[in-house]
Amino acid sequence: MSTKESKKTIMFDLDGTVADYSGGWSIHGEFPGEPFPDSVAAIKKLKDADYIIGIYTTRPNELVEKWLDKYELTEYVDFINDNPHQPEGASHKPIAHSYIDDRAIRFDGTNMGEIVESIMNGGFEPWQKQK
Repeated sequence: MSTKESKKTIMFDLDGTVADYSGGWSIHGEFPGEPFPDSVAAIKKLKDADYIIGIYTTRPNELVEKWLDKYELTEYVDFINDNPHQPEGASHKPIAHSYIDDRAIRFDGTNMGEIVESIMNGGFEPWQKQK
């Protein structure tokens, strides 16, 4: 991967994926919780392998920037929420090779019925809410 355009972008959700979210907003308030060491190691490994790293979150970018600075992660993250490499006219969803999120459910082309049933029957919970 020699040029910025040929690099793959990996998007990380913040709460529950990069930062602790156990207890939700009631515990962490406006500021994300402590970083997960495995997630930090993954971000650094991918960045060292020349991937573009993005963070996506509903939190204000300014708070995320402060959080990244606090934990010395700023140099490993290329952007927050808005991929600067988006094609002209693309939607708001950041274009990426992969999304890493604690609330993600993987669709494999055949399992939509199972996904819907799991959601409707309460079978899906983010990992920090699972017993």
